[in-house]
Amino acid sequence: PGNYRTREEVEEWRQRDPIGVVEAWLLEQGAITEQDVERIHKEVQAEVDECLRFAEESPWPAPDALYECVYA
Repeated sequence: PGNYRTREEVEEWRQRDPIGVVEAWLLEQGAITEQDVERIHKEVQAEVDECLRFAEESPWPAPDALYECVYA
């Protein structure tokens, strides 16, 4: 992964990431603190970890489920 883009291009797009841009702006405006950012990052990571755990522990769907909700 990532062999088709240069490191510079990836870094350029990371600098333009809307989440990071808004986070920096909120910090600059004093609307949030570094502690708020850390807390939010931890909360989000915990939610992602829980979703991943749920997905890994869930049984595979039945093969017939492949044809559910297909509109064609």
